Amino acid sequence: MPECLISVAEKLSVVLQCVCRFGWKGVLCDEHAGIRVAAFARQSYLSHRLANSSGTHIEVTARTVAATGILLYAHLTPDMYMYLYLEDGILKFQFSCGIQTMLFSEVKFHVNNGFNIAIRVM
Repeated sequence: MPECLISVAEKLSVVLQCVCRFGWKGVLCDEHAGIRVAAFARQSYLSHRLANSSGTHIEVTARTVAATGILLYAHLTPDMYMYLYLEDGILKFQFSCGIQTMLFSEVKFHVNNGFNIAIRVM
C-alpha cells in the first residue's frame, strides 16, 4: 500500500502525491515501472522487509564513488543487525547477533571507484 499525502493548495485545488514502492509508479502506485536498478543520491534509500528466519541470503550489487556511506542495513531487533558500509572508500561489514558485535574489513583497497561491487551475505 503506498503512502499518500493529500494537500489542499491555493484556490482549493486538491493535490494527491503518493510515494510508491520500488518498481511501481503512477498516481496510485498501480503501474509496474519495470525498474531493475536503483540509483541513489544524498539521503535516499531503498527499504526491503526481511523474514525473521535463519538462513537468510542477501546479494547486493553496488557501484559508488562516495568515500563514506551505508550500502546495506538490516535488523530484526535493535541488537540483531547487519551493517555494510564504506569508510574512507574501504568496504566494512558489521553484524551483531544480540550478544556480541563483530566488525570485518577484509578488503584493504578502495572500492569507491565507480565499478560494480558484488556482495553476498549468507
